[in-house]
Amino acid sequence: MHPPADLSDGPDAVPADLYRQLVARTDDVALVLLAPDGTVRSWNAGAERLHRRPAAEVVGRSFADFHDPDSAAGRHPDLVLEQAEAAGRYDDAGWRLRPDGSRFWARDVITALHGEHGAVVGYALVTTDLTAAKDAQDQAASARELLRTTARTDAATGFLNRRGWHEELAREVALAERRGTPLCIAALELEDVKQITDVGGREARETLLRGLRGAWRTKMRATDVLARTGDDDFAVALVDCDVDTAMSIVERLRAATPHDAGCTAVVALWDGDESAVELTARAERALRTARRAGRGRTVLASADEDVERALRPDDEA
Repeated sequence: MHPPADLSDGPDAVPADLYRQLVARTDDVALVLLAPDGTVRSWNAGAERLHRRPAAEVVGRSFADFHDPDSAAGRHPDLVLEQAEAAGRYDDAGWRLRPDGSRFWARDVITALHGEHGAVVGYALVTTDLTAAKDAQDQAASARELLRTTARTDAATGFLNRRGWHEELAREVALAERRGTPLCIAALELEDVKQITDVGGREARETLLRGLRGAWRTKMRATDVLARTGDDDFAVALVDCDVDTAMSIVERLRAATPHDAGCTAVVALWDGDESAVELTARAERALRTARRAGRGRTVLASADEDVERALRPDDEA
């Protein structure tokens, strides 16, 4: 990288050879001089260390050679020079490729250099290695996502928990409202779990629930949401689903419940105005009413929480 012509003029003059040493020996930042067409004209120690390429290997070649191949194929290097010329400067962060196939996350600042008559005579490229900062940022994002998942998931059984249920159902309610599609939810209670726990202990209970989650998932659609909302209580959001289809799906869930644990269920159709919390509360109130009327069945709740219709196993014959 050549020093300016007046570098050695004036009372504060800096000897040109000292300037050249400053550029050449800086090894924590890549300082590169590019010709107007992107050909590398100078390559300092920082560039050698960062890109793991000696100057003799790079000078005279296009700087596109040390960009990610996907970017180079899209003429990204040419475009950035055009932008640097138009705006005077280009600033970008992204992956850069080394000869051994390894990559590093770097920030490139490209500044257009102009001659006496204003024409672009080259570009100054300054590259800073930000891989450590990128890794830290990614780890922090992963940690946040892990915390979010942990806060929404029942760790022992893998079910979405009540907090996750309300978040997911609120999203589905908003989608149903925007699209004008039906939405049903089911509230289910697993029966006889206390006896299973009394005999086999907590591990037996959790084994049952993990198996239940797998069994129910095979009977549901991929878009449906399944959650554990209490000790023995569960909820399912049946997306874009009418009442008859919802009743059929819930009956499949009850049939897939392990034989040593019964199941009572209520299906509630979203009325178009309820919030996720209100819809859930209505279904759960209807479930309590259904349990008093008889266990081991699927019922459909009306908007006023009364049981409109009950489907017992004997009714299907």
